[in-house]
Amino acid sequence: MADVCALRVPSILAERCCRAVSPKIDVDHRYRGPQEVKRGATLALPIHFSGSPRPKVTWYHRGVPLTSRPGHVHVESGDGYSTLTVSGIETGEGGKYEVVVENAAGSAKLEFDVVVKCTLD
Repeated sequence: MADVCALRVPSILAERCCRAVSPKIDVDHRYRGPQEVKRGATLALPIHFSGSPRPKVTWYHRGVPLTSRPGHVHVESGDGYSTLTVSGIETGEGGKYEVVVENAAGSAKLEFDVVVKCTLD
């Protein structure tokens, strides 16, 4: 009988710690509406996420995956957070930004509307 218990306990523990959980995204209320930024300024879009196993994060601009460009576009992701930063944003970089967080259990996405305002010098 001891052998049966020894086999059950690890399987219960494995089920608890290894169950896949669909990703969820959370964002501060300040980022829920359109984001206005002046041309040449820095845009930062931070999110928090959860899920198990740890989700993969991908950022998009107008449906195209973003890649880091030193000094201009930077994505920083860690345990439960990700931030897209665009330094020196230009008018053509406004529009829809989207973040997708996915793992084996599913995916979640969040969209940001970015308006780049021209400034008169």
